[in-house]
Amino acid sequence: MLQLGRKPSIDAVRIKLGNTGSKTTIARYFKGLQQTAPSVSLSPQERLRAQLLALVNQVGRRVGPGGRKGTGAREQFDQEYPVLRTALSRQSNELEPRKIQVSELSDKLSQAQIQKESHRAQLSSEQQLMATRPAKVQELHTQLAKKQSQLQTLYETSVHARESLLHFRDASNEQNAPLLRQEEQHTQQVEQQLSAVLYQSSLGECW
Repeated sequence: MLQLGRKPSIDAVRIKLGNTGSKTTIARYFKGLQQTAPSVSLSPQERLRAQLLALVNQVGRRVGPGGRKGTGAREQFDQEYPVLRTALSRQSNELEPRKIQVSELSDKLSQAQIQKESHRAQLSSEQQLMATRPAKVQELHTQLAKKQSQLQTLYETSVHARESLLHFRDASNEQNAPLLRQEEQHTQQVEQQLSAVLYQSSLGECW
């Protein structure tokens, strides 16, 4: 019934068994199957086991004096068992590609989890780096302000030194101007005296 997509029930099982079988017994088997595994998640082997169990119960109920019912049940079992075995083999063959697919998906999931952890670690590192950047920016602003203050101080010192140098040069020029004039006058006098001496010397030679 599960294989055909039908929901099992006690009445459905009795109809499948030819309107035979104790409801109490069927209910007990239902309870046992539900305790071992949910019906919606039965594996092919479990479904085959349940079908074989139903056939065995059917054979047990049909066995009686004369063995006529037992013979019929045996023939039915011999007919249905190969079909069930073939169905199980087919389901197993269909299950192999799915196992491979599940294995591949598991590998991909593992790789995705590894990448996720790597990205999470990288994100955490970047977040920590981002957390330190405001402090670094503030430190750079402080250093920049300090450098600007130093430059302003150097500029003011340079302007003051230049003004002092110009003032010293002007003062030196004013102070040295009389000396320069005296030097020029003295030089002129020496030149005049030298010219006079040369002139007299030239006249003496002529005489």
